[in-house]
Amino acid sequence: MAKTKTTSKAPDGRVTSGSPVQAGSQKRKPARKAKRVRRKARAQNPANVESRPLLEPNAAGIDIGIREMYVAVPPDRDEHPIRVFDTFTGT
Repeated sequence: MAKTKTTSKAPDGRVTSGSPVQAGSQKRKPARKAKRVRRKARAQNPANVESRPLLEPNAAGIDIGIREMYVAVPPDRDEHPIRVFDTFTGT
């Protein structure tokens, strides 16, 4: 539905505008502010690693940081299953 403004001409020649009039019988609702969505806090106890299913037994984990990279392999594959490497970018 479109809004139309009413205008009228005063006797002294000035044009005055009235309040907007809704074209039709339904009125428009005022705009609402967006609500913040609160997420549920995670449980304080982290999930037990042993209770999770093993998806890929040959996969390695890599954590890439700004200054170091951590690489982890399954513990039975190497005597040092977690290794740290420096990055080669200048800081």
